[in-house]
Amino acid sequence: MLKVFPEIRQATPGTRLKVFSIMKVHQTDDNENQLFFGQLYRLCQETEGVEYFGSLPQPELVPQLRSVAVLAYPNTYLETSSIAVMEAMASGCRIVTSELAALPETTAGFARLVSMSGVKNFALITN
Repeated sequence: MLKVFPEIRQATPGTRLKVFSIMKVHQTDDNENQLFFGQLYRLCQETEGVEYFGSLPQPELVPQLRSVAVLAYPNTYLETSSIAVMEAMASGCRIVTSELAALPETTAGFARLVSMSGVKNFALITN
């Protein structure tokens, strides 16, 4: 999203991108988090029109979801479902997400699904 957002903003001036993401919710060590994702966090802060929130408690996230038009969820994880997508659907957001794993079933026809064919570096998480 961060790579294409300047083009989106140019086509639709005033568009804002709110980013609610941080690996701390997955018990990732702060140093490891910064090593792998620090550049993305900095890009969020440096890109005009982007607001980086990190992770918010549920009571604070719900009003944010109700105020947005589209949840752009370019997910690359093979999820069995997606709480983020379900919460966005419950909040009335339009959803654009990956046609991957259980996301087609979770969205049940209420999302624009993007094919992941040809994408070579998606993550498979196993225990």
